Amino acid sequence: MIGGLILTLIFAGQAHDASEANGVGFPFGEFRLNEGRYSCLSTTQTQSNTFYYWLDACLYIGDLRIGHDRETLERVLGTDSFEAGSPDARYFVYTLYENEDGEPETVVNIWYNVKGLAKVIQLSGRPNVDWSFSSIQLGNAEADVIERLGEPLNITPAESIDGTSWSYAGQPFSFEFVDGIVYSIRISSPREDR
Repeated sequence: MIGGLILTLIFAGQAHDASEANGVGFPFGEFRLNEGRYSCLSTTQTQSNTFYYWLDACLYIGDLRIGHDRETLERVLGTDSFEAGSPDARYFVYTLYENEDGEPETVVNIWYNVKGLAKVIQLSGRPNVDWSFSSIQLGNAEADVIERLGEPLNITPAESIDGTSWSYAGQPFSFEFVDGIVYSIRISSPREDR
């Protein structure tokens, strides 16, 4: 166990289409609650066969991956962003969609480490994008999250959105809900060097 993270990493050998039967019962590159543990099924074996390499294989939302540098992420998001947060916890806000009044409707917040690599990625707002984390998208119901990842360990109020926040016992992902619908997906690196 690393920092409360209990995870089974499964290597499948060769890259396969996620829809192809893989013998495990869930798609490649995704987390699932599997026999009481969270599992990440990876399709690629490289020289970086470390615990963190395997974990990183499942830490993404759409094309946004933990550990990618800012330049790579901004090829997907664009460079139009602004800094927010406190001096010791700065992050960048990228607006994906605005409402009719020009107010942000769907945003991505990214915290970069001192090396400029993404250590936290959070997608929030209305379901205007089809990006997913472990087949979970903005706009999915609570039941969809439970089906893939099980019951959360903690459910707390998320007062800023008048909703609830779900966390999973030291896992690198969490969710926020408004009226029982996924409003926010957050992933983070458990690595100390990120």
